Amino acid sequence: MPLRAPPRPFASHCNYTWARFLSAQLGRFRSRDPLVYKARDFNLYRYVGNSPTNATDPTGKAWWTPYCLESLNVFVAHSCCASCRWSSGVGDSANEAARLGLQFADGVNSDRTSGVNIVLRHCFTSAYLAVKEGCNCAGCIGGARERYQTWCQGHSDQNRNIGNYNNQAGRQCAGCTGDNARGGTAAGDAASIAKCCLKKIDDGDFFVPGGGRD
Repeated sequence: MPLRAPPRPFASHCNYTWARFLSAQLGRFRSRDPLVYKARDFNLYRYVGNSPTNATDPTGKAWWTPYCLESLNVFVAHSCCASCRWSSGVGDSANEAARLGLQFADGVNSDRTSGVNIVLRHCFTSAYLAVKEGCNCAGCIGGARERYQTWCQGHSDQNRNIGNYNNQAGRQCAGCTGDNARGGTAAGDAASIAKCCLKKIDDGDFFVPGGGRD
């Protein structure tokens, strides 16, 4: 992701970061958050999500919101509205898929930090969303979430690649085909998707730390 922090020609040698100046020499903002500080919040970096280099507008006139000032859901919506055919129900479908995916994964392994739980959440959620909203839409949403988590939440590139692979495998369980499993027509129900995701674990199609379902 390109950083939006080129120098702006001020004698102060500060970069303009929306409503405040960021000093490279001090490594901090020169003023308090003009909005959040009203609530007596003393974190001078909260205005840009504690990541000033990813939320910098050197002119103060950019019409877009820097990625990391958006919430995850807003970023995904902006990234995938066209791929999801401007459907107004995608948000509800995505929430339902995530809820059912979490229930399914918890039923197999209730430790949400375990490799098995994480793999099954990705697999089931992406497959179920593909059935509800189409393969291309589900693929876009999965990819956008992984990008945001890498750019704005500190996930590693390796975690992003693993997440994308698990999402792709899930869409394959729903019958999606082609590059990155974003083509074809998805079909199936929760039971068939769950069975397919479990089989992929048993067949060794996922990298699961520790192996198996335990």
